[in-house]
Amino acid sequence: MLLRYSYTTLITFSAKVSDHAFALRCVPMPTPAQRLIWQHFTVLPYCPVATSVDAFGSVVSTGFLGRRHNLFAYEAAGLVEIVEANDVRQPELFYSHPSPLTAPSPELSQVAVSLGEPGQAPEAWAMRLMDAVSSHMAYCPGITSVDTTAAQAFQLRQGVCQDFAHVSVALARLAGVPARYACGFMEGEGASHAWAELFINGRWLAIDPTNHRLVGLTYIKLAHGRDFDDCSISRGTFRGAASQCVSVSVDVWKVNQLEPDPCL
Repeated sequence: MLLRYSYTTLITFSAKVSDHAFALRCVPMPTPAQRLIWQHFTVLPYCPVATSVDAFGSVVSTGFLGRRHNLFAYEAAGLVEIVEANDVRQPELFYSHPSPLTAPSPELSQVAVSLGEPGQAPEAWAMRLMDAVSSHMAYCPGITSVDTTAAQAFQLRQGVCQDFAHVSVALARLAGVPARYACGFMEGEGASHAWAELFINGRWLAIDPTNHRLVGLTYIKLAHGRDFDDCSISRGTFRGAASQCVSVSVDVWKVNQLEPDPCL
């Protein structure tokens, strides 16, 4: 499967700001299931951008704008090949323990117990977990924030994809199953998306509880980590007393053949 993607973010400040440092995760990370064929990345106003890989394997683009500006924009676009391949890399120990946004609660613990033991049929258990999250929670934007924990979202019984993923990760870890939070793009979504990945039967199984399905060939992964805080797509600081207005556009579509980088 060949997927083209385009991701654009425009940040408008209410007053001029300076000393703007940013860290962006908007380049697909290398995984056994996806290969980045080409990509280009631009920021406005222009500044040098350095690329590195964080401790979780995600690609991070960092930069610094010292001069005053009231507009900041960045665009990432590229072509990715998606294949059916299992990620069998053993999980780090921290994927088995609670993180700040996936800490357990009595309510989550009760649900984890009701799911039974993963036992001899861990894939079926993972489906029961996804069923439980999808049936308990309703998708409702604007109710939660990036700081909402799994326990809070579960109590509210609603949230967005980030909350569905956090609840799934929290339940898996309560059952002794290593789990990680993942984010990226998917065909037809129009925005960034988040899901959960569980390590069962010697491989990582990716589930999308928001859409109640397995993650497949129409998903592009940007980052994974213990929870949202490890894989925020956009993060930054600046000097100045200004509010922000953020506009995000995401487009993912299938192509039938390799396409050259339009910037070449």
